[in-house]
Amino acid sequence: MKEVVPLADPNDPTDEMGELRARTGRLEIMLVHARRSYADLVAACRAALNAWADGEPDPLWYVRDQLPRSTTGNPPPPEGDR
Repeated sequence: MKEVVPLADPNDPTDEMGELRARTGRLEIMLVHARRSYADLVAACRAALNAWADGEPDPLWYVRDQLPRSTTGNPPPPEGDR
């Protein structure tokens, strides 16, 4: 005979806490990736400006190297975090 599992009480706030913690964790990870990508892009822009000032032939290479290769417009996660 199968055991009957009661449904979660929709008015019980403790049932939602686990889901909220998991969602918050995922959002924190996404924020870390976005901040890292932004910091890398800012560093690349600074390097490109310095390269331009130094007369390098292709100063925008630094920026192109940091732009995402995906077509969705979102930066992919860093290599070590996949």
